Amino acid sequence: MDRPSVIAAVAVGPSDSVPASIAGVAPILMSVKFVNGRMLSRIATQLHLTNLRKLDQESPPVGDLALDVNDPDGNVIGRFAWTPKRPGAVQNVVPFIAVASIGFALLAAFVLRYMRRTAAAIAAGESRLRHLAMHDPLCALPNRIYFGERLEAVIEEVRVGTATAAVFYIDLDHFKDVNDTLGHHVGDELIRNVTLRLSHTLRGGDLVARLSGDEFEVISSIAGDSEQMMGLAQRIIAAICAPYIINGQNIIIGASLGIAIVDNKCGTATDIMRYADMALYRAKNEGRNRACIYDAAMDADLSSRKLLEPDLREAIENDRLRLLYQPVVNKSGEVVVGVEALCRWTHPTRGEIPPSEFIAIAEHSGLIIDLGNWVLRRACMDGKAWPDLTIAVNVSSLQFRRIDFVEVVEKILNETRFNPARLELELTESVLLGNVDTAEAAMVRLKALGVRVALDDFGTGYSSLLYLRRFPFDKLKIDRSFVRSIEKAADAAAIVHAIVSLGRGLGTQVTAEGVETADQQLFLRAAGAHSM
Repeated sequence: MDRPSVIAAVAVGPSDSVPASIAGVAPILMSVKFVNGRMLSRIATQLHLTNLRKLDQESPPVGDLALDVNDPDGNVIGRFAWTPKRPGAVQNVVPFIAVASIGFALLAAFVLRYMRRTAAAIAAGESRLRHLAMHDPLCALPNRIYFGERLEAVIEEVRVGTATAAVFYIDLDHFKDVNDTLGHHVGDELIRNVTLRLSHTLRGGDLVARLSGDEFEVISSIAGDSEQMMGLAQRIIAAICAPYIINGQNIIIGASLGIAIVDNKCGTATDIMRYADMALYRAKNEGRNRACIYDAAMDADLSSRKLLEPDLREAIENDRLRLLYQPVVNKSGEVVVGVEALCRWTHPTRGEIPPSEFIAIAEHSGLIIDLGNWVLRRACMDGKAWPDLTIAVNVSSLQFRRIDFVEVVEKILNETRFNPARLELELTESVLLGNVDTAEAAMVRLKALGVRVALDDFGTGYSSLLYLRRFPFDKLKIDRSFVRSIEKAADAAAIVHAIVSLGRGLGTQVTAEGVETADQQLFLRAAGAHSM
């Protein structure tokens, strides 16, 4: 009809009931829509085109756009034109800016509120973690860590002129028999009863702490003379030795005490506790249920250690120590990913000397520097045989605090040609105390060398989140004391979970020490520990 049209056609399809002769001449249904003003108006509305129209023979005005529509043979059957949109004047953006400002203010308020809540949660978590790490879960008394801190403070107070104090080291006699015969639940209840009696016997200013299963320590200001100290000791023994009724069982235990005086001539907290331990040993040897005060005669073992000092020096100089390597495995327990170097010493006449003994000798004598350098050098030499494993080496606080420590590490790495990326130095939190700036600088320099740094025995020291935020640790190592207790103490399991979550939140690897059973491995794997 000489007008542009859109045509759709479809044959009326055959049916099973229609004969083929009829189906072959099926009718066709057609739909014809003329491209007229009405259709152009609808298209212009949908496509947002201005002045869309059909042209006859004329050319579109300057600035308008045109489109030719062709039939299947290429013949032009219609020409259409429209006016394109042009950039207009700048609209008023004040309302938009106002809305955006209000939205930004609301977002900033939300972020600030979230940050405050997060900071409060972190502070609460740190307080909870510190409380768990500083208190005994069974009887809620301060533990060994808390006691050590308080003893250090008392020593400082005494040195500046306050009255002397005394440390009472208490060990329960026959407590193991109660656990073995009546069960640990009765033993736990007995510990709680002993705690109550000690608290009622001592004065308000005295501190009582539980160090381990059946060991307690007390810091008291009663240190005027031997009679007063022995009088308090006898009251403690009498209170503990009185019969207990637990679950219908009549239980009687004993107690032995060692006493050490804290005066202005005393040594460190470690020395005081060692003196109290010597006195306790004397009390037990003299028949138990008694107290002894430390004196110089009890220090014979110190003389014995002094005799070992030149032998240790000779062993270091002549390469007569040896290293054992403890495997570090991945969380599945199937792949060894590294080893930790452990130093051992076999004395020519006394046989195997425990590390706790000869390392203490080295620290007191200053040999710890030579010993630490020997261990580091030997570990790097041995580690070259295991190119796929990391080598972990413990570093003493005395060794780490030396000004030339980083230079010594770099020198040993160059001499042994050991890859720094495979070396992991393990530090304890005691290294950082009172040494924050120097320690941070040394750690940054070690990291620059490519050496990895691990925080060892995490959870047994101060465990401050400040250390984790400030120092670039690559790894946290959960102390074996928590691992040993996760199967029987809910609080130990909670601490392990907290440490793993903390480490993962900081992007730090977490390794558990002292994993010895399949149940421990499964628990730690589920908790998210990276290696063991």
